[in-house]
Amino acid sequence: MDHDTATATGEPHRRITPLTATERRQLSATLPNSYRKEASIRALAEKSNRSYGTIHKILEDAGVLFRKPGGQRKPLIENTTATS
Repeated sequence: MDHDTATATGEPHRRITPLTATERRQLSATLPNSYRKEASIRALAEKSNRSYGTIHKILEDAGVLFRKPGGQRKPLIENTTATS
């Protein structure tokens, strides 16, 4: 019996097949470089049609140093205008 359920946005859940060893090797070869070039884990998951957890695990197994959550912060700029 096949039940289709919807996500909060009303889109049907996508059924994802398990990763094969070949697919895991391919993702392990490409994802770390994409992540290091500032791609988010969520963007990589969406692009590869895999879950956040799967992508995180592949990156972790590849020895990737993870960025802090929330993205890169903009540096504070000091007010340099002089008051006379």
